[in-house]
Amino acid sequence: MKKTVGFLLVAVLIFGLSFPALALVSLPSANTLILDVPGLGKVEADLANKKLVFTCYNPQVTPMEYSILAGASYSQSEAGGWGAPETQPAVKKESLPHYLSFMVAIGRYEKLQVGFGRENDGELAFYTLPYSPPSPTPTPTPTYTPSGPTINLLYPEGGEVFLAGETYSVKWSVNNSPRTPNEVEIYLSLDSGKSWDLLGTSNTMEPFTWKISASNITRNALLKVSWVGTLERTSIDEDQSGSFFIVFPDVLLDYWSFHEIMQLAELRIIIGYPDNLFRPENSVTRAEFSKMILLSLGLSAESPSGSAFMDVPMSHWACGYIESAFKHGLMIGYPDGSFRPEGKITIAEVLTVLVRAKGWSPTAPPSTPRILIRISPDLFRFLGPEDWFYKYVGAAIVHGLLIFPDYPQIASPIGTGDYNIQFNDPASRAQTSVFLSRMLE
Repeated sequence: MKKTVGFLLVAVLIFGLSFPALALVSLPSANTLILDVPGLGKVEADLANKKLVFTCYNPQVTPMEYSILAGASYSQSEAGGWGAPETQPAVKKESLPHYLSFMVAIGRYEKLQVGFGRENDGELAFYTLPYSPPSPTPTPTPTYTPSGPTINLLYPEGGEVFLAGETYSVKWSVNNSPRTPNEVEIYLSLDSGKSWDLLGTSNTMEPFTWKISASNITRNALLKVSWVGTLERTSIDEDQSGSFFIVFPDVLLDYWSFHEIMQLAELRIIIGYPDNLFRPENSVTRAEFSKMILLSLGLSAESPSGSAFMDVPMSHWACGYIESAFKHGLMIGYPDGSFRPEGKITIAEVLTVLVRAKGWSPTAPPSTPRILIRISPDLFRFLGPEDWFYKYVGAAIVHGLLIFPDYPQIASPIGTGDYNIQFNDPASRAQTSVFLSRMLE
């Protein structure tokens, strides 16, 4: 039987695989579909006749390629001089027919591999049948596991933190394939793999270069490389990276409000500038904050037929946001009928808008801590009922928008239980991110 196996293997290859089936070693204990290349063909095990049956779905349009590879350890006496000395067995792998057909004929191979597909199009699949040489004692039935081409994504160059505006390389490798892929696709996920966006394609094994945008800021980014075939773009194999951060170059992991800024950036409530920086110390305009508060609440900008404020023309980029914030009672104008869209919003105004957005009732602040505010460049006093934002600050303290002790960038200790907060100073982008993040909790 072993000799017959070897001759059949040789004959099939010599005559161009004109036979419909091929006798091999003992096969699995149940009918088995070994390979199925979508749209091309399949290989099945015919258990009754101990054969492998090759089927081409459309042989006139899609000619197929077949191959059988064998791997064997043998000595000089067994191979008639082809191998190493008898005391030093050598491992050889060669396409049949060749001298290894003898190894198959006498049953001394260690692996048979069936190839099926269209190699020139990168659609060649493999199935490996491991086999142990005969021994006087019974051996367990060998297991049969697919061993097709695999792609391995190497961790992108750059470590675990990537900076917006920088260019990085994505590398990959391919195993168990007679050729390199003729196309791979590189995908990016900003939500831990829930959705993927195509970054680009590559036709070579050269690293894929990727310039990171500030719109990609996230703490849960993934990359995926997918090897696709040419017929109906069937995926042959894919692999993905571990999770990594994409951050602003000026807001790194040790920045005091890093996590709050990242949360707002991931939600696209506060985004970076065209140069990919965040500029956390920059102030926020009233127009910008009208957009931020609406996005935080999941509200849309109006499509106004007019403007409620004399200094906000319909051509202003934030007109719809300002109108919507006004109609929802979140932001109001000044007594002179203006909105001052380019004016810098103060910390007191930010806290007031957030208290309104949450529907909290204004209330007097607790007696402790006491808060010192600046009323002129050189004059300070404690917050009191005469301040228009007195009860809004109270609600902000009661509901946790202001927490004592707080970040020094918001509230600075000035003594035991006393703090200094510049409520009338412009709110920075970092401070605004902290307040909005707390409102969203």
